[in-house]
Amino acid sequence: MKKILMIGPVPPPYTGQSVSFQKLKASFCEQSTDPIRVYHVNTAPKGNEHVTGLVSASRILETFNLVVRVVMILLMNNINSMYLTKGSTKFGFLRDLMILLCRQIFSRKTRFVVHLKGGNYDTFYYSCGMLLKVLVRFFLRKSSTIVVLGNSLVKMYDFMPSLSSKIMVVENALTFDCDYVSSGLEKNSVVQILFLSNLIYSKGCYHLLDAVKILLDRGVANFRLTYAGQFMGSPDDPPDFDIKENSQSFTESIAGENLKDYVTYVGVVSGDFKKNLLLNSKVFVLPTRYHVEGQPVSIIEAMAYGCAIVTTKYRSIPDITVENENALYVEYGSPESIADSLETFLKNSDLLEQYSKASRKIYETRFKWEIHLEKMKKAIFGF
Repeated sequence: MKKILMIGPVPPPYTGQSVSFQKLKASFCEQSTDPIRVYHVNTAPKGNEHVTGLVSASRILETFNLVVRVVMILLMNNINSMYLTKGSTKFGFLRDLMILLCRQIFSRKTRFVVHLKGGNYDTFYYSCGMLLKVLVRFFLRKSSTIVVLGNSLVKMYDFMPSLSSKIMVVENALTFDCDYVSSGLEKNSVVQILFLSNLIYSKGCYHLLDAVKILLDRGVANFRLTYAGQFMGSPDDPPDFDIKENSQSFTESIAGENLKDYVTYVGVVSGDFKKNLLLNSKVFVLPTRYHVEGQPVSIIEAMAYGCAIVTTKYRSIPDITVENENALYVEYGSPESIADSLETFLKNSDLLEQYSKASRKIYETRFKWEIHLEKMKKAIFGF
């Protein structure tokens, strides 16, 4: 029986990374023909409020306990492979380095597979001082396989050309069973628009709200927009941006007289409620430039349910969408650009239906979980 130590986050909080990791872990545990014994160390932050990249005393203590658990598992079990979803902050890297050193000291023959779920490792590397750069290169050199989300992200490691033979591209996939049934859109009917992601400033949630106001000013009102996700802060928030103040302002704004009939916020969603949201939506919007964005799972979820996509040409998003076929790309930070793309769909139901069918076709050929799982087995176990 193969034994794997998986080191990464599971919900809460609900993010594309934590949900995907949880699904992969469950898939390995459910193996019947070729059983796999799974050991797991959770890297998700504890507590109800989450700011990505935040370093605190409690986070340092969590990391210390995490490393101790890794050591104990390695000492007590003959682990074949270690799988780590690695960080792209200095604190996250130091945690990852300690985990690698545990492997080097206690289980040197164990495969060490690292998976970056974001798209900014080169930015992180060039922000490091000389000593930290040396340690980063050591870490990558000792890794057995480096998994990236898309072909456009391979260049993140151009600073170390010798890694090319270790890099493996494995795109994200849908993490739940899809009960999609194709349904046409009647002309002049109300179009359901969905923003399904954590409400982080750089993911464009506030710009989308401004775009809604522009549409209404233009007299375009045949839509309903639903926001689903958790308000979160991020290191790339604008200066003086206060997440509590702005989230309160956001919810008050959509409850106001001008927007209450057009915009709804439903909070964090999962299970059947999430599936129904996707099933009833025709357009998915994610105008992101989030600093650690890689390849949003939410876009793949939306394509599985036949949504036309409105997003940015950023990081690995062009690897999974096709401009002018199933997606319209917008300029980040431009409510006018978002409004223009939405208006294109809202005024042309035939075009919207065409993009919807294209999204579903792309999902069926590339992003089913079974395809992803086989690639991940090859990356993690080396066969």
